[in-house]
Amino acid sequence: MTLIPPPTLRAQVCAVLALGGALALLFALYGSAQGLTWQFDDRLNLSPLADVSTHDALLAYLTAGAAGPTGRPISLLAFLPDYVHWPNHPWGVVRGNLVWHGLNTLLVFLLTLLLLRQRAECAQRAMWLALIIAVLWATAPIHATAILMPVQRMTLVSAFFALATLLAFFSLRSRLTRATGWSALIPLCAVGGIGLLLSVFSKESGVVLVCFAVLIERMFFEHTPPPCDHRLWRAGLALALLSVPALVLGYWLTHSELLRMAFESYREFDLAERLATQPVVLWEYLRVLVLPREALIGHHQDGHAIYDWSMWQPWAAIIAGVAMMAAAFAWARTGSFSGRLLMFAGAFFLFGHLLESSVFPLELYFEHRNYLPVLGLLVLAVCVADRVPRRIVGRGSLLVATAVVLLVNGFTVQQVASLWGNPLLAAEMWALRFPNSTRSAQYLAWQYGVHGFDSAALNVLDEFAGQHPGRLDVRIQAISQACAFESGEALRARHEDLMNGVASMVNPAGITTGLAEWGNKVREGSCKTVSSKDYMQLLDALLERSRVAQIPDVRHHVYYERALTAEALGQTEAHLEYLILAFYDYPSFSGIQAVALAYFQLGRMRNALDWIDEAVQHAPSSAARASWRGQLAGLYAEMEKIDLMLDEYHERDGEQ
Repeated sequence: MTLIPPPTLRAQVCAVLALGGALALLFALYGSAQGLTWQFDDRLNLSPLADVSTHDALLAYLTAGAAGPTGRPISLLAFLPDYVHWPNHPWGVVRGNLVWHGLNTLLVFLLTLLLLRQRAECAQRAMWLALIIAVLWATAPIHATAILMPVQRMTLVSAFFALATLLAFFSLRSRLTRATGWSALIPLCAVGGIGLLLSVFSKESGVVLVCFAVLIERMFFEHTPPPCDHRLWRAGLALALLSVPALVLGYWLTHSELLRMAFESYREFDLAERLATQPVVLWEYLRVLVLPREALIGHHQDGHAIYDWSMWQPWAAIIAGVAMMAAAFAWARTGSFSGRLLMFAGAFFLFGHLLESSVFPLELYFEHRNYLPVLGLLVLAVCVADRVPRRIVGRGSLLVATAVVLLVNGFTVQQVASLWGNPLLAAEMWALRFPNSTRSAQYLAWQYGVHGFDSAALNVLDEFAGQHPGRLDVRIQAISQACAFESGEALRARHEDLMNGVASMVNPAGITTGLAEWGNKVREGSCKTVSSKDYMQLLDALLERSRVAQIPDVRHHVYYERALTAEALGQTEAHLEYLILAFYDYPSFSGIQAVALAYFQLGRMRNALDWIDEAVQHAPSSAARASWRGQLAGLYAEMEKIDLMLDEYHERDGEQ
């Protein structure tokens, strides 16, 4: 390949200034969202920030993540600089998200610059093409939810390590050619392996980094001599590309029963319906990328249409996708650079969705899943547009097209940010645009309550519950809201309605938050004719449902409410029994403390000490176990002293 001279210093400075200016403008546009509120997953993941004041507390925080199988400790660590913003300043966290997004934009620029310089077709203009790609990627409205939802920093952090790893890996790859032995493979594998771990422990979808690396190698480094034996390199690439699909398939085959139960308890659709819906959703993502609409961008897609294989939409989406990829493959086989780019972009997009849009029991639609996958599409669009003959479109056409797209993106981002910055207006707009979204109805009711419109809030919940009979979580939220001003008879009727609705419940996982709030009101006696015994009756009915009893995460919450209600009724042994059951379903440091305190109140000090010794063995990791032991050391020592004092007292009493 012909060596391409590096751009002049003046050109580099201009590119950096242009990128910095674009990011500064983007940050200003997102500044319209300063009045936004916390979102639905923020409290679960960020509330422990308030307790991080010691080394042991920090270790407990980093090892207690519940957002995914890995616990995502790297992402949790990334939230620490913003601990002062919890719980009163969500914009402070979002401002940090913008910093991460800016860093990722810089990495996108450097990575695409490196890659485009490997191809003679675009090497001469690589810097300016990379700049356009980076700016278009940074301003894409489809990224708004990843930025404006505080907890989605996890997406940004995982992407940061993925991009940094790709940049470091291919920087080495471009230098380590024709090496012998392991001299080149060792640093390449080290960089790739460490980066993969950092990305995965930020968010599990970071595992697709492996597929991204193989696609980049095949697209941009095909003519670069491999760093080891050619056949070994090709075999390694094939294995790496197949590793993630094999991982997904293997998990599906070995955890089919667990997946079935998870779908039954967490979702309104089964695995077959999810697999039928996702091809349609992928095309919808592309529509948002090309034709963004501010009112439809957000996280209130939980009421998305569910498709099954008897409907035409999934088949149409699959046929269109297969046809496009087949055409790209045939075009690429002719040696066309544009055809190869189309094949690369399509594969990059599909592999990017391999985890979050496949067999796992996640929600059907979330725009932040496109944070990295759309990068391949933008590389395709910019590079192909640059290759259109100038005699057809004239000079400067790419810049004009870029300017138009940036204006559309900027306007849409400003509109989205402004909407999120006005929570009450946003709540009303989302409820209007997403009438089947439980999240929209609950958010609107919450906003009405914040502004003192309690009756309107209750009407929203009742109307939604009437239209969606299986949403027991909304009915629970409604009775909790009604406790403040409805009569005793009305509340009794609501309780009976809840009891009757248990059998048709479609979302057991959704009841947990509402149960805790309503349970507190019942135990405090502020729900009039609904007594603690009535509430316990509902809890027992829930535990009899297989969709609750089979899923530990949901069962844990019901057991814990059962324990608190038993305590309110003076049933000390039942209180202890259900606290222990709740702990085993979801081991936590606070759970150990609660059981130990219950034993202490019963005067069973030796049982409390034995419990602490046994319970710490159920920590989710060795690091968490060490943290729990450290934090419990003081409590354990004091209980031991009391136990010894009691033994001495009983001995003296016996002697007398």
